[in-house]
Amino acid sequence: MDKNEIAVLLLSSAVIGAVSSALITALAQWRERVARERELLFTTAVDLSKTYMQRISVHSKAIGTLPELVILAGMHNILKEVFKKAVCRRKTSKR
Repeated sequence: MDKNEIAVLLLSSAVIGAVSSALITALAQWRERVARERELLFTTAVDLSKTYMQRISVHSKAIGTLPELVILAGMHNILKEVFKKAVCRRKTSKR
């Protein structure tokens, strides 16, 4: 092998390494974004459900307590829908 072939071999292996590293990094960043979106949706749903439960408990003591998990699930579904479509359907907005 002469020097040109060795140089081409080294450069091509460096390019392959750089491209594969870039693909792995892009995949990891995408997964991190998805995880952060889910975490943000969940924490926002928890905050909204706690605020809703506080408002309900102040204004309607005669009704009793609602299970917070039910409110949390509803808030999470509404937030997911708003986040994906940027609009809330009439069916979920009437809850």
